[in-house]
Amino acid sequence: MELNTTRKNNKVRGIALAALLLGIGSVVVLTVSILLGILVESIGITSFYGLIIPLGLAAFICGLIARNKINTEKSADRRVATIGLILGALVLGLLLILIITIFVIFIPGLGAHQ
Repeated sequence: MELNTTRKNNKVRGIALAALLLGIGSVVVLTVSILLGILVESIGITSFYGLIIPLGLAAFICGLIARNKINTEKSADRRVATIGLILGALVLGLLLILIITIFVIFIPGLGAHQ
């Protein structure tokens, strides 16, 4: 019985750690894409949408799954899952704000050249 519980805890711990690592990875990719967009005009955030969105979604989903499976409120694994969840949600929110900002700034200007 205890061996089965230990395997389950290790699996949930792995999901929580995956959420954290995916969240950190999504923040890094978002930051790098913004910096590259500032430094190099032809490479920007739009080049990295295909990587940022799946990383952020995966961090958010893994964090949700791990938080729901961890019973104790003060568990370190629950905190790790929560941090991954927050990072994933933060990246997705920031990406949405950036997309809206890009469309507000650049789309009205496209019709001015006609």
